[in-house]
Amino acid sequence: MVNNESSCTAAPGSEYWIFGYGSLIWKPPPVYADRVAGFIKGHVRRFWQKNTDHRGTVDKPGLVVTLIPHAEWKLLDDYHHNHEDDVTWGVAYRIADKDVEDVKAELDFRESGYICRKIDVFQNHRVEPVVKNAIVYIATKDNEEYVGPAPIESIAQQIFTARGPSGPNIDYLINLAKALRIIAPETQDYHLFDLEQRVLRLERQKQLFLENGKEHKTTKKVQSIYDSHQILNNNTNDNNYNLSSSIMEFTSFLHVSRRKENNLSLSSSSSFELQTIPLSSLLLLVI
Repeated sequence: MVNNESSCTAAPGSEYWIFGYGSLIWKPPPVYADRVAGFIKGHVRRFWQKNTDHRGTVDKPGLVVTLIPHAEWKLLDDYHHNHEDDVTWGVAYRIADKDVEDVKAELDFRESGYICRKIDVFQNHRVEPVVKNAIVYIATKDNEEYVGPAPIESIAQQIFTARGPSGPNIDYLINLAKALRIIAPETQDYHLFDLEQRVLRLERQKQLFLENGKEHKTTKKVQSIYDSHQILNNNTNDNNYNLSSSIMEFTSFLHVSRRKENNLSLSSSSSFELQTIPLSSLLLLVI
């Protein structure tokens, strides 16, 4: 349920505009009469909102974006504090009067935990806003799903592993980054693009375990170790994760497997030899 209902309605006689800065950019309302790309001022976009009903679950929540006012953000310990984003790009949609109630009901469900605010939308090289008093959904720090700043590696890991009824959390991140590059190729959203690169790196590392071995019992065991211990880029401080124990379990398993099989292949081009694995290769699993 969205709070502050009065802010979710347009003033009498004015057009109903909604500004999207998250999934609304690449997954627009079901119907709209017009749309314009633009930016808002005085906020930064951050993956600081926990999500348990779309991109995660109660047991394994995902993370989605919210807007943080500059004045509030400057007081927080943010990894990207040295890269102050001047503007936040998104898309504004005009909703026809006949569709307002239906669209509003769907967005209230999609944006559960958020409140409504009104904000002006601008475009480059124009002093006056292109849309005045667009409605925007914001999750403030007062709502129970707000998580606030966290180590960037921890945020990336959580997005990489979470999945909910609407799909993997990673899809939300990747789709948002791609859409932003389309509507505003010149923009530099450091927080978003940094997370995108970190999560893609985790995906590439995971694929090293899976290529050419989805049906191989060894690969299934390796994937089980990966899933249960979250070897890749795990936040050791938050989870009291024993790194040396995990590496020992992984190498112990490979050692036993090597004795059972004369040719254990983890890639299409070479056979696996336990005694030739450098420590750096094992540590690759956790960087």
